[in-house]
Amino acid sequence: ICDLHEHSWMKMYQELKTFQVKHGHVILNKHVTATKPLREWLKVQRYQYKLFMGMSIGSHIKVDDSFTEERIHLLEEIPNFIWQESWTASLWEKCFEKLLEYKETFGNCNVPVPYKIEPELGEFV
Repeated sequence: ICDLHEHSWMKMYQELKTFQVKHGHVILNKHVTATKPLREWLKVQRYQYKLFMGMSIGSHIKVDDSFTEERIHLLEEIPNFIWQESWTASLWEKCFEKLLEYKETFGNCNVPVPYKIEPELGEFV
């Protein structure tokens, strides 16, 4: 059972690395159905990390014994990996919404850099 659990974890880890190489980040949009299993797996990893680090105050849930410093290190080796999911997802969605507004106004997604009206939008694109 341990080997199966380890194999499953490594498979998802490899999928996350592949996603990062393809997209340059690990922000998994909740509106993309294809990434739901990976997004759910990553959510569990982030939760286990909080438990492991003692950051989940008031929780009586025990850290999964298989969640180790080695796994933390592997995840942190992925370029642009961050533990704070909700902040980055909301930031990404905010910028994406602004991009949709830009496209509606200008008919394209060619946001100039720098873009004086919304500087973070030019950097986002």
